[in-house]
Amino acid sequence: MWNLGDSFLPAFWQGIGMMLGGLWQGMLESPWLFALLAFIIVGGLYLELAPRRRRRRSR
Repeated sequence: MWNLGDSFLPAFWQGIGMMLGGLWQGMLESPWLFALLAFIIVGGLYLELAPRRRRRRSR
């Protein structure tokens, strides 16, 4: 049986690094991507941290 850690994990981290590097290069070339990323992060935090509203069921 071969060990997944010997081949998978280094390739996984290399792929993550390549993806983040490409995202960074894209954001440097198109500054509006900074605004889009900030909007996604702030919107996600708002949805996660905002108090839940209870809805009354109409009968």
